[in-house]
Amino acid sequence: MNTKNIFKTLAAAMMMPAMLLTTSCSSEDDALNTPAENIAKKGYTLPVTVNVTRQGDDATTRATYTYDEDAKKGTLAFSEGDKLFVSGFYDDDYLYDFTGVLTWQPGDTFSGTIYLEGPFEGTAEELLNSALHADATLLPAGYGGYGFLSIENEGTCDATLKLDNTKAFALTKAAAVEQFSYESAEEYSNGFVLTPSNAIVSFTISGLAENTAVAVLFKDDYNTSATPVNITTDESGVATFASAMYKYDNFNDYSLTVDGNAITLPADKTVEAGKIYNITRSAAPATVITDPAVGQIIGSDGKNYAADATLPSGVTAVAMIAYLGNGSDCTNGLAIALADESGTMTWSAAGTACSGKTAVTGGTWRLPSIKDWQNMFIGCGASGTVSDSPSSMSYSGLASKLSTAGGTALQSGIYWSSTENSPGSYAWDLGFADSRAYFHIVNEGDADLVRACLAF
Repeated sequence: MNTKNIFKTLAAAMMMPAMLLTTSCSSEDDALNTPAENIAKKGYTLPVTVNVTRQGDDATTRATYTYDEDAKKGTLAFSEGDKLFVSGFYDDDYLYDFTGVLTWQPGDTFSGTIYLEGPFEGTAEELLNSALHADATLLPAGYGGYGFLSIENEGTCDATLKLDNTKAFALTKAAAVEQFSYESAEEYSNGFVLTPSNAIVSFTISGLAENTAVAVLFKDDYNTSATPVNITTDESGVATFASAMYKYDNFNDYSLTVDGNAITLPADKTVEAGKIYNITRSAAPATVITDPAVGQIIGSDGKNYAADATLPSGVTAVAMIAYLGNGSDCTNGLAIALADESGTMTWSAAGTACSGKTAVTGGTWRLPSIKDWQNMFIGCGASGTVSDSPSSMSYSGLASKLSTAGGTALQSGIYWSSTENSPGSYAWDLGFADSRAYFHIVNEGDADLVRACLAF
């Protein structure tokens, strides 16, 4: 994969002579115990020439931030209000601190004052070049209003930079790149070289109601105080927004909910600094099925109807509600598909066939587990309790309701369940005979019938 570097280069130029400031970074009590020559503080005006380029990585990395659609790249230029926070320490004996906030000026220079904790004889460039540690962070115009970056004790040598990733939330990818690209350098060598320290994540979520405010919450698992942000969808029911993640953060440690729906994030994906990740997902409304009852059918639109109802134009019946409750790894219940999948297949192929069925809003297709099968039998009137090692159970109630709903009868052959007995080798299946279902453990390579269920 050809990955292009993302960088920012700051070259020091036109260093001006040091000028003595009367600003003090120590208290009167400190002054009583400090040599007189160490009380005076010095400041330096620091103009630097700045060149900036930024371009997205190739499409295989999903980083596609561009301003020029033909060239597939763009430039993030400096503008009025951009600032540079510099800090560090110097002097082997005292380890004095220094900080400063430099402001961008026309002509692509940053200038301002650096405040020192102790004395120093020399120019600003000499200070930075001789410092034991010197770093810099770009503060984009309006950074204070974004809340992502903030400065405490600005204008003193005790100034500190604060970064709050929970405040990094923008409505567009372009705005997020401009506001939340966290660029920094950890050393000075005749200039600062700023490199990205975070990644931008851009979301496009479809399947929502059009022109409607929806609550969006993107957070890491440790941020218990995060609050949702309201986003208004467009006329197509699409919500777009963007946020930031620290470098080395993993999507596994984050969660996203949109309009009460949990959105699946990339699995085991550690972000790289400077990358822009474009994530497109579909979100179903939080509730589609209303007042469900066993025996009702579910349409391709995700809504429930009476078994004898005339469905709206374009809607087809796809499943029958067979169980209500959350005791089977579902939120509200289970519905059994009205027909088998085509032919017989191995256990692995059965799972793939069920999960690959045409999506139904508000539901998830899956191969029924042995717990699912038992709950659907019981939900339709069978006696008994759910067991991890079932032997048999009546399925006559399920068969009767399935017939009333217009479904295809379960055959007298053998059907797969998703429950493995010995992972990689054996799984549970069940056969139907004499109004009863009988459970067995068989080789996963066997060819069985397949009937999907819809968890809703």
